[in-house]
Amino acid sequence: MYWLYLSLASGILVATKNVITRKLVFQTDRWTILYSKYLFVSLFALLLIFFTGIPEIRPAFYYSIVIASVLDVIAAWCFLNAIASGPLAKTFPLVAFTPIFATGTSFFILGETPSVPGLVGILLIVCGAYLLRAENVKTGIFEPVKLLLKEKGSRHMLMAAFLFSFLAVFFKKAILSSSPFFAFGVTQLLSALFLTVFFLKKKTIGTLLSKTANNFKPLFIAGIIGFLAGLTLFAAFQFGLAAYVVSVKRISILLTIILGYIFFKEDHLIRSLIVGSIMVLGIFLISLG
Repeated sequence: MYWLYLSLASGILVATKNVITRKLVFQTDRWTILYSKYLFVSLFALLLIFFTGIPEIRPAFYYSIVIASVLDVIAAWCFLNAIASGPLAKTFPLVAFTPIFATGTSFFILGETPSVPGLVGILLIVCGAYLLRAENVKTGIFEPVKLLLKEKGSRHMLMAAFLFSFLAVFFKKAILSSSPFFAFGVTQLLSALFLTVFFLKKKTIGTLLSKTANNFKPLFIAGIIGFLAGLTLFAAFQFGLAAYVVSVKRISILLTIILGYIFFKEDHLIRSLIVGSIMVLGIFLISLG
């Protein structure tokens, strides 16, 4: 059951980070938010590797960690664009499609097969998140699909959800080929390195660092929370199925909507809480699996 508690902790941390990120998009540009995320987390990652050491590394680690690092940056950019495009309650719930994608990717790549209660739990979490995306009864449950055709933010979030499903698989493959802390640390370091090279070529690294310094406190706090969220997530992958872990982590959807109401006065809180109970039931069923 360790994976369940770790996944829930990661979800709570992610929801907190989402609120901070939403506030940051009004203070600085998205490239600065993205780069500072990996910059600060990579510093903590170095300390993590220093104190935990380098484990025995199997060959699968190398290609898994490189693929995961590249996908992580692309997914984070899509996610950030989605978060910045509108209210959290309108964009973030679509990330719940990750468990459906992850069920397929983890089966074909890792050979993981969820139990019947686990599958039902995954479907309940996805259905709950899907209903959260519908504006009201009149628009109907197909509103999220319609919005995909006309909202760029929705398309970005769905693309992020798709990439996250592959991330979960390659993250776990890297963990099984080394250790959770080492895999997490190397992923963040590689992602920061890729972005640094990219911005050096664009000759914008100085501007980004200057903007980071001007918004140091909120960016640094977001970095700490992001580090803890990733740490608990990677630890959860060691004990639970990838599809289960990302499903339970999606409790962050409900928490993000609640925090969005508290900090940004977003609408539909009562409806969101009612539908959120479906997601909680899904988490319970997954824990039985």
